[in-house]
Amino acid sequence: MTDAAVVPVDSESGAAAPIQGVIFAPDSPIFEGSNVQTDIGFGWVPAEYSTTREEFLAAREAASLGFVLNNSPVYEVSGPDAIALLNSVAVNRDFGRLALGSSKHVVICNDDGFIIADGVLFKVAENRFRTYWLAPCV
Repeated sequence: MTDAAVVPVDSESGAAAPIQGVIFAPDSPIFEGSNVQTDIGFGWVPAEYSTTREEFLAAREAASLGFVLNNSPVYEVSGPDAIALLNSVAVNRDFGRLALGSSKHVVICNDDGFIIADGVLFKVAENRFRTYWLAPCV
């Protein structure tokens, strides 16, 4: 048993609250200029701002603006055992070496070595991390 807390966090206010009310609100700025939206099961997100071909080429030749991290749950992992918890579930460790204010890609695999989740982790304070998952499993 670890002494660490995993709490959903609202990315706008930093408060422990569901992000869906911020990102998926009908007047959310993420929809501005979007010509195609898609339902991802718990809310609508922009899927395209120009054409599929133009966006694909932009991602290969320049940059791509995506909302995958924004529509996934945001969790805060905190407490005296936060590092131990992260090191026990992620294959790319040691989170204890991460400097305050820096980030790291996080990969979680099952016992057979298949990736079940990955995302980005930010160290926001000592023993406090904020996570954004591409394939939420937490």
